[in-house]
Amino acid sequence: MRVIYDISVLGLGQYLRVARTGIYRVAEEQALGLLQADGCEVTFCSLDPLCNTFHMAGYLEDQEFFKTHGSSCVLYDSKIVRRFHRWRCSKGIHFPERVIAALYWASIPGTYALRKMEITGRIKRFVLDEARVFHTPHYIKIPAYIRERRHIRRFYAVHDLAFLKYPGYFRKNFLPYYGIQGVLGDLTGEDHVICVSESTKSDLLEYAGRVDPEKVSVVYPGVSGTLFPRGREEIIRVRRKYGIPEGPYALGVSTLEPRKNLPHLMDCFFSVVQEEKIGDLNLVLAGTKGWKYEEILQSTCRIKDLRHRVILTGFVPEEDLAPLYSGALFFVYPSLYEGFGLPPLEAMKCGTPVITSNVSSLPEVVGDGGLMVSPRDSDALCQAMVSLYRDESLRRKFSAKALERARNFSWGKAARETIDCYRRSLS
Repeated sequence: MRVIYDISVLGLGQYLRVARTGIYRVAEEQALGLLQADGCEVTFCSLDPLCNTFHMAGYLEDQEFFKTHGSSCVLYDSKIVRRFHRWRCSKGIHFPERVIAALYWASIPGTYALRKMEITGRIKRFVLDEARVFHTPHYIKIPAYIRERRHIRRFYAVHDLAFLKYPGYFRKNFLPYYGIQGVLGDLTGEDHVICVSESTKSDLLEYAGRVDPEKVSVVYPGVSGTLFPRGREEIIRVRRKYGIPEGPYALGVSTLEPRKNLPHLMDCFFSVVQEEKIGDLNLVLAGTKGWKYEEILQSTCRIKDLRHRVILTGFVPEEDLAPLYSGALFFVYPSLYEGFGLPPLEAMKCGTPVITSNVSSLPEVVGDGGLMVSPRDSDALCQAMVSLYRDESLRRKFSAKALERARNFSWGKAARETIDCYRRSLS
């Protein structure tokens, strides 16, 4: 079975770290899973002209698994793009991330105009003739020339509908979530959709009236194989790298943005250490700066005597995540809405006790493997943190539950279930 899989979002994350969100990680792991699966031949493409020009060539050349598994890739204007990339590397030209980010946001109107006029280039005819499935894991509309191919089953991935349910949490020109508006308008009863949770499926059916519920499937993401409990030496290395003082720390991992409810978390943390007279607990927040980051930064300065107890690490690469999770006394994630919520699952995979919200998809992910509280309930969050801080037996209990729960999620299982969705559509 020949599958064409769009990897635009992976090219974007090559140079723009803020784009390496959960969607990026799901798309990358799913691409690798499809490559390794039996009975599935994968051709990669990019529907996004911006990603082609600035990012895709570099990403493909840096990723060994694309070469190892003998995959093919079709890129619009690929010779021009690759020559540009090689010329840039030969001259040692490296664009700062802030320059790439500025180009990215400035080019959004032109990118959408190119897509609308469909002059971004086309996938070669012989590839389309052989393909049976086209799958885009990002919020990009499938062009009409592909939709006209009746033998190709079209698959969209929907990760969440946060922008439609809670528009106040996003900047108005946030590209991925504007993209989902176009995708929802594009969906018909002939399209297949893969959602990352039952919660997201329910949201989709609420907002996409023309979609066929029988063609909407749920495939849970997995967890990276690099995430597992780490030893003392690795934990010490990461603590030194990110300036985490000696003593216990609570950990949060997310993009620093309003939807993650971080001011509420910091208010509760400050209340706990003051009222309980806790002198050794710190709060570590790992993640890239998102929209309204300044408001979150102001929250750390609310109590001057305690602001040193909050450590902002910035972006943390994958190789440092497992030691960071493993070293934490507990993980706390009071998000207001998640389509799936990878960070709590990653923490559980490392055996770290988890506190998270009891809304949207998070109960599906965490189950009985962690403590769940309302994201607006300050008393409940404070009590959960105090309980895990003071009670070692409770931490051991939820560490064991977390490891057991995390075993239900794997990328191999996700790839098999995705291919099963393809096969059902073809039958």
